[in-house]
Amino acid sequence: MSDAAPLASAIAAAQQMVRAGEHAAARAALDHVLAQDATHAQAWLLHALAAAGMGDPAAAAASMERVLALAPAQPAGVWLVYADILLDAGDAPRAEAAARQAVAGAPESAAALNLLGAALHRQGRATEAEQAYRAALAADPAYLNAYRNLADIARERGDLDTAIALRGDVLARGGTSAQDHLALARVLHQAVRLERAIALYREALRLDPSYAWGWSDLGNAYSDAGLIEEAHAAYREALRLRPDLDRVESTLLINLHYDAALDADTIFDAHRAWAKRHAASIVAAPPPRRAARSRLRVGFLSPAFRAGPTGAFALPLLENLDRSRFELFAYNANGRHDSLTPRMRAAVDAWHDAWTEDDEALASRIRADELDVLVDLAGHAPGGRPLVLARKPAPCVVTWLDYFDTTGLDAVDYLVADTISAPPGGRQEFSERLARLDPCRLCYAPPVDAPAPLPPPVLRNGFMTFGSFNRLSKIGPRVVEAWSAILNAVPRSRVLLKNPALHDGSTRERMLAQFAGHGIARERIELRGFSPHRRMLEEYGDMDVALDPFPYNGGLTTCEALWMGVPVLCLLGDTLISRQSAALLAAAGYEEDVAENADALVARAVRLASDPDALARARAERRDRVARSPLVDGAAFARRFGALLEEIAGG
Repeated sequence: MSDAAPLASAIAAAQQMVRAGEHAAARAALDHVLAQDATHAQAWLLHALAAAGMGDPAAAAASMERVLALAPAQPAGVWLVYADILLDAGDAPRAEAAARQAVAGAPESAAALNLLGAALHRQGRATEAEQAYRAALAADPAYLNAYRNLADIARERGDLDTAIALRGDVLARGGTSAQDHLALARVLHQAVRLERAIALYREALRLDPSYAWGWSDLGNAYSDAGLIEEAHAAYREALRLRPDLDRVESTLLINLHYDAALDADTIFDAHRAWAKRHAASIVAAPPPRRAARSRLRVGFLSPAFRAGPTGAFALPLLENLDRSRFELFAYNANGRHDSLTPRMRAAVDAWHDAWTEDDEALASRIRADELDVLVDLAGHAPGGRPLVLARKPAPCVVTWLDYFDTTGLDAVDYLVADTISAPPGGRQEFSERLARLDPCRLCYAPPVDAPAPLPPPVLRNGFMTFGSFNRLSKIGPRVVEAWSAILNAVPRSRVLLKNPALHDGSTRERMLAQFAGHGIARERIELRGFSPHRRMLEEYGDMDVALDPFPYNGGLTTCEALWMGVPVLCLLGDTLISRQSAALLAAAGYEEDVAENADALVARAVRLASDPDALARARAERRDRVARSPLVDGAAFARRFGALLEEIAGG
């Protein structure tokens, strides 16, 4: 290929291949052309487009650099291509510079302005990005990508109403793809507008029924609405399409615990099946042997080092473990921080932010720290990293706290439980050995800004108010039946339910209908949605007695009710999660509020309702009594946990 004509012919053929999406063939042809003549800018431009089409943005960027080196004066369209490639390559600052060149050459180009916004957005410059996106819409009011990007900024800021409106604009202006429907569904879901979210998820999946993550999103929405059978079906469809989605299957494992019809053996088998499917092929490197040193080196792995269950139950341990005996490492597997995160970070010797690392990289990091014990705080809970545990990154691996069942993994040595939640000879099986920490496997750190408890509202109302602030997925048909029996046994009593999902009208109507099926009139049921945490704690002042759901008990909600002076009635089950509140109540000194069966639960509720003055006296002293109990004695809990760590590390 020594003259211009064959060269031009080959480049023209490669251009047709690029337009036809035949990127691999085009790239191969252009490699041959450029081997003969590496000074042809158009060939390098096509080479860049072919590499980008093959998902190789680094090679595409290198080819574009050759284009610009050979011919620096390029039209706006070429700069736009370069900016797009750089953005795909993760180089937002250079993408911004290229986009500015494109805008300089075509100031009214909505595509160039939008891409400039995307480059700014990637750099965390949301205000500047928003200006660029709005300039794109001023140039072309029908440019849908700018609406999409503005919606993303609004969602990040927490302005969900604006995000919903912008995503609605996309659909109204012709965005008919499954992804556009999913995007609106997701922000509606985040805003807890569940009926509309579910409808849009279903429409998206009608348009693209092969999208497994869409089925998972639909399952999450069904679960939040308390539609557990529908949630299970959606998760299983996601897994039928993509059996490799281990995190979706972990979410299904969690949701199995909401179903009172499933027994412990079925759920155990599901965990073992998860491990066989997702972890059996993992060949873990041998963990380092325990080194001779003065302090036991203990790591904690969690996606939730912040306010919530992990913060409330891990903080007493982290802040009270004897630092002369333990060197503490934290592996933060999620980028979300809040006001409690710095306090948790200060409680450890070494902190590692790990949310960008894959399972192998994180396991290698943990292994390099030469821990004696790794304590996993999540298991299959959202954001958990069970496939890190499967790689056995420490000589001893322990799971505890935010999950309430086995991991199913042979690589996990111990599960921390207690004698109440996992009694010897109990019904539930675990793949791990049990390490029992009595009187309770959990210790609660009350919020420092909790308002003072209020007198029971029966004194001002003249009727009893039972209630629950648990998520709706825990309040299944058997729970509604049991709670209705209490309401029928206590004349004029009412029930107060609070959950963000109850903002949704259809969800409210469905909950009212469930109680109506047991003869409970609408006026006896009060439904409340989301409120900030402190306000939520204040709302315990509107409840006389808290009712614990089953078989999936409360945890943090149980402790918060007690701290706000409210008695909690629970039904004892046969699994760790269905005995969790019993263990918490025992640790707080309120074993009498644990019922062996539904009849006993009703009888206890009737007994409490029969003496409002006694209820008021007990409420006045409950916080002080809980404060003196093992449930909140972090120092004693840390001593017990520390002794347990030393025992299992030595074993």
